[in-house]
Amino acid sequence: MSQALSPGTARQAVGVLNEALMVTLAAQITTIPLIVANFRQLSLVTLLSNFLILPAQTGNRLWES
Repeated sequence: MSQALSPGTARQAVGVLNEALMVTLAAQITTIPLIVANFRQLSLVTLLSNFLILPAQTGNRLWES
């Protein structure tokens, strides 16, 4: 990433990705027990889809800034 971007821009992009990943993990850790308690099941597709949507979500946040 640092070859395509300046060091400052690369650090900013990694920081945004790191922040988005932490928010996604925190949301999953918080909601998984509630989902399992209410529905008595957990779809593993949900866990995968949240990580797959992360790049698009981050791109959207960068574009809004």
